[in-house]
Amino acid sequence: MTSIYRRIRVFCFCFVVLPFVNCVTQNLWQTHQTISFYDYKRPSMSKMKILQKKIILS
Repeated sequence: MTSIYRRIRVFCFCFVVLPFVNCVTQNLWQTHQTISFYDYKRPSMSKMKILQKKIILS
């Protein structure tokens, strides 16, 4: 009796859970390809000078 339940669990895992995980992985991969998660914006020189003055005065 327990072997039947084990087979049912394996069947559910292989044909329900694994395709779902595969689909989620593909969607995340496509999102990663289209969107840059690292978007660096260089600060302007005037802001950098203000920061330097604050550091020197501290």
